[in-house]
Amino acid sequence: MNADTQLESIRQRIYRIPIDLKFTSTLKALVTSEIKTARRSLSRSEYLRFRKLLAQELHALVVGWKAVTLARIPSLLKNPDRLMAQLAAQDLKRFSKLIGIAADEGRKQFFIDLGNVLSGKINPHVWDRRDLTLAAVDFANPSTSASGLIREMEKFNWRYKEQAGFRMQKHRLAKDIDAAERQFESYRKNIRGVQNRNKFPPLRVTDT
Repeated sequence: MNADTQLESIRQRIYRIPIDLKFTSTLKALVTSEIKTARRSLSRSEYLRFRKLLAQELHALVVGWKAVTLARIPSLLKNPDRLMAQLAAQDLKRFSKLIGIAADEGRKQFFIDLGNVLSGKINPHVWDRRDLTLAAVDFANPSTSASGLIREMEKFNWRYKEQAGFRMQKHRLAKDIDAAERQFESYRKNIRGVQNRNKFPPLRVTDT
């Protein structure tokens, strides 16, 4: 076994981790375990090369995670009850205070959505695993053609009947990211405007 084979093994497992509240801890445990295995099974030179390749892969994953998080924010803000329901359904005890606040505020839609998530009528995952994979793969392979990216996606069992479907997903993701960035820029401008209006006038010191 060499560094490339070891990396491909961990890639297959990384991109199958459900994107839920345990994603970070599950990923950390997996990476720690794989590093220990690589240290035992690879030569020193291959082990060092594996660590370098793994660092690049994890960096791409982080960039992909930030991208899909950003892309989802505008739609989540439009429907906060569903977002809260999806999060609460993953760990009812952990979000018991959130559930209590929703009850105090009479957020009926939250409880309707929570029931639908628990019954399986609504997807419990806030972020899409295929979008995460695409964002990470695209960042790691910036000069790769669409057909090359599709082949990379197929390694993780994401298949497209035709290239148009892939291009549509990529275009939608890019459009959502752009919309989120514009929304945040508008928000920052509004905040700066409020801060400027609330500034005290400069203190003038004059002789008396």
